[in-house]
Order: sequence, then structure tokens, then C-alpha cells
Amino acid sequence: MKIIDKLLRLNIQIIILGEGDKDYIKELKKMARKYPKKFVILPSHEENQKYETLCYAGSDMFLLPSHQEPCGINQLIAMRYGCVPIVRKVGGLHDTVVNYDAAKKTGTGFVFKEFDEFSLFHAIIRAVEAYNHKILWRDLIVRVMQESNSWEIPAKKYVTLFKEAMKLKNGNGKNGHKKKTTKK
Repeated sequence: MKIIDKLLRLNIQIIILGEGDKDYIKELKKMARKYPKKFVILPSHEENQKYETLCYAGSDMFLLPSHQEPCGINQLIAMRYGCVPIVRKVGGLHDTVVNYDAAKKTGTGFVFKEFDEFSLFHAIIRAVEAYNHKILWRDLIVRVMQESNSWEIPAKKYVTLFKEAMKLKNGNGKNGHKKKTTKK
């Protein structure tokens, strides 16, 4: 709330999809009236669920500045659609979004650490600046969309690990042969 007015003065548009504290929603609705061409709120009612995919697919950036986030998938869905995430370094967000580094051409989003308006604003400005460099931004989008977050690879690794553990439990070594034991 402390930076929304400053953000809406930039050359950006914001869609808020979801619900929250009634006092926040009331203030956000005031902002939507003040900036009708730049800001919209879509409550999370069943009839608005159809807009969720459209928001991901039609947006350049996805903002999820969670205070705590055990392991959501919104950032992963956004990435699949080429919508670059801006997230706080917490929980599952920290595990799934790598901070963008323009010099190294690495990263899959914009990550900030502190839960305050300054860190959030800085991350958003970094993302907007990167967006203004079209070639770098295109490369970032390609990298984001190529990110694999399926369970296929971890599941295969788990099966391999499980089979190894079973061999060891049954007294077989890595090559499948019984280990020789000597009695003392």
C-alpha cells in the first residue's frame, strides 16, 4: 500500500487477482478509481477463475511479495507462460526462482530479501529496467519458460535411489553382487 501510488506513476499497468483484508481491498479500490486505465482488481470468485490463465499469459511480470510462502505454485505457472516472477526470498519462492543477473545472463526472476516497501520497490524497478532492454528480456523469458519444475526428473532419481537402498539393505553392493562377509 505504501508504494502503489508511486508504482502507478510509472509506465506500467497492474492487475490484482485475488482477495485479502477488507481494509486493503477498500484502499486498492480507491486506487483503481484514481488510475482506471492502469489498475484493476479482480476478486477470486469462481466466475473470475477464467481470468487467472489470461493474466499469466498476457502479463510480462508476476508479483508475489509473500511474507511467508511454504510452497505455492503460482510462480511456476507464471514462468510456464513466460511471465517473469518478482518474489520475496522465502520458502518455496526462494527454492524455485533464481535472482536475475544481467551481467551473467542468469536467473529466472527478481528476488528481494527484506519484507519492506523499499526492497519490493527496488525489485520492481529492476524488473522494469530489465524489461526496457528487449534482447535481454527476451532471453530471460526463454530461460524462464525452459525451466523444468515437473516431478519427472526427481521421481526418476528417487526410484534409482530407492533401488540402490534396497540393494544395500539386501546385502548387495553397487554392482548387484553380494558382499563377502567374514566371520571372526
